[in-house]
Amino acid sequence: MGKPLLLASLFLLMGFSRLSHALDIYPSFGPLETRTQNPLTLLFVSPTLEATSILETRHSRFSVGFTLSNLMERSFPRGAKVGVDLDMEIYRTSLHFAYGVLPNLEAGLEIPFLSFSGGFLDSFLQSYHDAFGFPNGGRNLVPNGRFSYLLTEEGRVLYSPQKSAFGLSDLSFYLKYRFWKEGKRRPAFSVRTAFKFPTGDRGRGLGSGEADFALQLALEKSYKRFHSYTHAGFLGLGGFTPLERYLNAQVFTFGQTFEFNMTSIASVVAQVQGTSPFFGGTGNPRLEKIPLDLNIGFKGIGPRKSLWRHFEWAFAFGQDLIPDGLSVDLSLYFQLGAKF
Repeated sequence: MGKPLLLASLFLLMGFSRLSHALDIYPSFGPLETRTQNPLTLLFVSPTLEATSILETRHSRFSVGFTLSNLMERSFPRGAKVGVDLDMEIYRTSLHFAYGVLPNLEAGLEIPFLSFSGGFLDSFLQSYHDAFGFPNGGRNLVPNGRFSYLLTEEGRVLYSPQKSAFGLSDLSFYLKYRFWKEGKRRPAFSVRTAFKFPTGDRGRGLGSGEADFALQLALEKSYKRFHSYTHAGFLGLGGFTPLERYLNAQVFTFGQTFEFNMTSIASVVAQVQGTSPFFGGTGNPRLEKIPLDLNIGFKGIGPRKSLWRHFEWAFAFGQDLIPDGLSVDLSLYFQLGAKF
């Protein structure tokens, strides 16, 4: 039995090697368009990591993204002003439209939808954490499938949306300009500005009730099959009444992505992304530590010599790198799109 398995493995490796050597172009498909999925961060503008490339003039792109996230943050430390009990699954669906306005200028609109529930992944995550020795964060102290979205201030309820069916969140509009393409030694460079409008219902946890602004800088450099994307940005948050006195009006964002072409139509992507703290003065480290996420996945396009050549796809697995921060415990991300 061992010899057939060995021969099969060698055959697959040789096949992959030949496919890799046949790769005569090295396309960059860009970062995974993920974000921190904590319901408190989803209230505000949060630009995703993107490539520096711009749609050609009068060309369009449409995509649908879906993220399933599981979260357990339960902390009422002695002496803290704000207590937090977030135990839920978050479902975020986003429609993304983009259009090439002028050479090197792209405009886009994102229409997101949110839903919250007790979910079904709690028992799986407990087993997963136990198997690898990860902290359970108090999951074993509450029933599986429990829903809680509760913030308190010195024992008084501060904010507590109920379970929510599919509902519109806050729309955002963006402009992205590429200042220069990649040169032999020079990385490509682009700037993206975004404006978020308060279209979501704050009482249901679907939006902050205020407008926000974002500015993001992106650098991109490639070497054959390897592609690197570096991001840094700034968020200007308009406010959030229930946590107004604790909200940081300025937040800084950062991200680093590495992409490797497996074939001419598919890449493996790994990225780390995070922000400075959204909240301060609460006395609760669960709210004041930085959200930091690791996402690993795959991204690509349809076969180049078929009707599916304009088709785009991506999927990824996300994990928090700071268990006590605002990042969710687990997220699964899927995206389908097309250029036309």
